[in-house]
Amino acid sequence: MIWIFRRDDEVTRLETSFDNSSREYVLRITWAHRPEEVERFRSEAAFDGRIQVLERKLARDQWIQSGPPILLSEGWRGPSR
Repeated sequence: MIWIFRRDDEVTRLETSFDNSSREYVLRITWAHRPEEVERFRSEAAFDGRIQVLERKLARDQWIQSGPPILLSEGWRGPSR
């Protein structure tokens, strides 16, 4: 999924996915005026915790979500249970 956040004339993009080959949750952050950051998590709990921390930081720094999340064409492929 992709989330877009705006603040003044800046745009930040968050993308979440699951890498089936490495069995990791992936968070890609494209900040305005900075290189893309990629973070990988082995556990769903660690991934969810990081997303929650990031959401609080964005709100604290006055970033506003722009529209609903965008579902990637290939969809979310999570771990098989």
